[in-house]
Amino acid sequence: MSDLSRPPYPIALIDREPQHDLALLRITEYRPPRPLKLEFDRSALRENTNLMTYEYGTTRREGNRIMLNPATRMGHMTRRLGRGDGLEQIGVEEAIELSFPALRGASGAPVMINEPTMYSLLGKESLGVVAVVIANAAYHLAPAQIEEVINADNTSYGETRFMLPQGLAVSVDHIRDKYELALS
Repeated sequence: MSDLSRPPYPIALIDREPQHDLALLRITEYRPPRPLKLEFDRSALRENTNLMTYEYGTTRREGNRIMLNPATRMGHMTRRLGRGDGLEQIGVEEAIELSFPALRGASGAPVMINEPTMYSLLGKESLGVVAVVIANAAYHLAPAQIEEVINADNTSYGETRFMLPQGLAVSVDHIRDKYELALS
């Protein structure tokens, strides 16, 4: 939670793509001690790679201030998706499927490798952002298990348990040019 007595940091628009709901902003007076870096090495991301993301679904507005309140999600990459997997419906050629859902407000959240040991073996100094959350997979709340339950009075009813939808993320490659522009 930020200090409400401090004036907000000014921001500058670097670039935007309204068709993809993407904006890249520079916070002009704030430099974090260890900023996240984008990781363009596709070999670092394999099936079952442990991942984490910071989502801002609980961000709220108070007056003219935006209060960032990130939520951390952890899971792994379940598989890569490409042509024939229904991605054309959302205008994407390839994506990765996450083992956790993309909750409301998660679009644009950074997806990072959550394996410090492996990352240090690759010679990296800090966790890198490998993808960006875009949506949930098309099979929302798929029934996972249906059970018949018998009550004490010997009546029965069906109980359905649902599987949470899996999130989708796209590689950071599509924002490489904007990232390099931001660093210039």
